[in-house]
Amino acid sequence: MRTFVGRFILSIAIGTVASLSAVYADVPVWFHEQENLKQHISTGFDFAYIDKSGKIVISGPFGHASDFAGGIALVDVKSLDLVNGEWKIPDAFNHDIQAIAVDGTLQDKYHQPPVHTFIDDFTLIPLPRAHDANYALVDKNWQEVSRIKAGQLGVYSNGLIANHDDKTKSWGYIDKDGKQVIVPQFTEANRFSEDFACVREKRTPEKISFIDKTGKTVFKPVFSNAHEFHVGICAVQKDKKWGFIDKAGATIIPFEYDWADNFSQTKTGKIAAVAKDGKIGFIDSNNSIILPFDFADAMSFSEGLAPATKDGKVWGFIDTNGKFVIEPQFLRASKFNSGRALVYTNARNDFGKRKEDAQYLFLTGKNALTNKEVDKAIAAFNAAIKLAPGTPPAKKSRYYLESATPQKPVSTDVVSMLREVEMTEATGRHKEAQAILDKCFSQAPHSEWVAMKVSHSKINEGKTEEARKILDKMVEVNNKYAPTYIHLARVAFANGDEREAKRLIEKAHELNPYSELVNEYYPFSPAKMKVTTTPL
Repeated sequence: MRTFVGRFILSIAIGTVASLSAVYADVPVWFHEQENLKQHISTGFDFAYIDKSGKIVISGPFGHASDFAGGIALVDVKSLDLVNGEWKIPDAFNHDIQAIAVDGTLQDKYHQPPVHTFIDDFTLIPLPRAHDANYALVDKNWQEVSRIKAGQLGVYSNGLIANHDDKTKSWGYIDKDGKQVIVPQFTEANRFSEDFACVREKRTPEKISFIDKTGKTVFKPVFSNAHEFHVGICAVQKDKKWGFIDKAGATIIPFEYDWADNFSQTKTGKIAAVAKDGKIGFIDSNNSIILPFDFADAMSFSEGLAPATKDGKVWGFIDTNGKFVIEPQFLRASKFNSGRALVYTNARNDFGKRKEDAQYLFLTGKNALTNKEVDKAIAAFNAAIKLAPGTPPAKKSRYYLESATPQKPVSTDVVSMLREVEMTEATGRHKEAQAILDKCFSQAPHSEWVAMKVSHSKINEGKTEEARKILDKMVEVNNKYAPTYIHLARVAFANGDEREAKRLIEKAHELNPYSELVNEYYPFSPAKMKVTTTPL
């Protein structure tokens, strides 16, 4: 199995290892993807973000983390496990929780994390429950600009988005409103940068072509690989060597390097990191050497600094004079963007003990509820409240404890049946799923989870009176459980009482203003009420 992160590859050789935990313990070291630059990195690391002083402003537990772009970074948060009273990071096969890092803080207030970071001040957010679109294009204030109904999408950049057509199995480009601008015709389509995009055409899939925003091929497909245009220059590969071209397609730096990064604008001019004979140096746009080939590895400058390592073991950041302004101390470092840089640090073993960890505990609790692990959810919420009382994660945890966590015990048999219902529904076996659900309801008629699932099914079948009776009983069992009021609102709306539906949704929002389910319907609107959603 291979997991790609940046320019690194993690190879896991399973072999005949007896258990998954043993597999994780025996994972080999990380190594550089570039053929002649295999700089080993220990697997005992955590992703973190630093500011320009070198201070860590946010750290994991992350299963994956991306560079900042446009003020946000995408991260996958590891759900913690409680082992003998200590919060531990589970093995690599545990499910991750998608979240975003913003200005050095971890946030989860958005219903869905975006597909990508912000490029050109816009990003796409998936809309899994919307029947009229698959994605919302939002600006940096998280205000919706448009909705797009499409399958696979690339990054919004230069006004266009790469889109995949399932019928022709080809890529093309649409605009921000979802209108097809360039007909799907490519086997690969990358984002636009400075009005050009790298694509692979069906007739020459082994070569890179460059197109303009009309879809016209502007350079003949002679390159085997390419980056994208930056400051009017693009790094391209031919005959296993890298060089640079300008926007006329002319070669301005010959093909003599083993690897090349993008050019970037610095105070002293345009500079790029390039590789030769197993070392990294820096050149200007005239191919003059600015910094000698003294680095075991490095990347180009961004925001005045470049990540670099002399020995291939620890990374820091240099200025354009080659001086380390952030001393080498990290196992790996990426470029600065929005004042933040992604680095790999030594792994932490003290999660759940710092005030900053309250957010991870809250997310762990939410994930446990999704997996129907009530005891774990309660433990995580209480831990967050105790660790950082008065903070937003503690406040959210209290809301979830009081209005999203079932108060009635749920047996393992009932939980297993509920999971079986969901799996059966997912494969389209609806009659079988309904039979399991009926059995589940007969065994646990007072369980909040079971009641929500059954009432959801009844509403979808148009049996609103039966659903209302079930939900009224649930109010008697637990009058603070927010999902109950959402489903009662759906019943009221189905019966034509929009005023009552609005009141019930406002009641649910008062009980838990952070619930994804509640915010799917809040504030009330007829359009939202017509969207079928999941019950939990």
